[in-house]
Amino acid sequence: MGAPVGKRGTFSAPVFDIFMGLLTGLAGPMIFLSVAGGIYNIGDIATLGKIGKRMTGRFLWMTLVLTAVFGMVTLPFFPLAHRGGSAFRLSELLEMVLGIVPDNFFTPFTEGNPLQIIYCSWRVSVPLFLSLSLASGSWHRSRASCNKKDRSFRWCGCSYLP
Repeated sequence: MGAPVGKRGTFSAPVFDIFMGLLTGLAGPMIFLSVAGGIYNIGDIATLGKIGKRMTGRFLWMTLVLTAVFGMVTLPFFPLAHRGGSAFRLSELLEMVLGIVPDNFFTPFTEGNPLQIIYCSWRVSVPLFLSLSLASGSWHRSRASCNKKDRSFRWCGCSYLP
């Protein structure tokens, strides 16, 4: 006969916790590096803006469509009659949306929260992308658009061309 359920449960619970901890510990940095590397390797600010707008639009459109479809499918199982349940509170919705922003940089990695990891990678990679594109000169404008009196041309992002 096999081991009793209680003894097997006491053995498998720590092994499961260790395995999930290792999996979470590996997945967090992989998510962070893949999102940060993807944003950094786009290469052009116009492309970054176009892709960002397209992805945001697709996400919002798919969320709206899928919410409507699944709402209609599940409506017969969950009638809308108010039975003294909890009412909608805007503060709960705001708390859920602001839950994406972590308290500090390391919390998402220790807790294994992928949305917060994606937010952190976005907050790190976009300023890095912008600063490196400024340093490499991809934001230079024409000389005619700069103020001729200001010879430093730093404030408008133009390169100094004598």
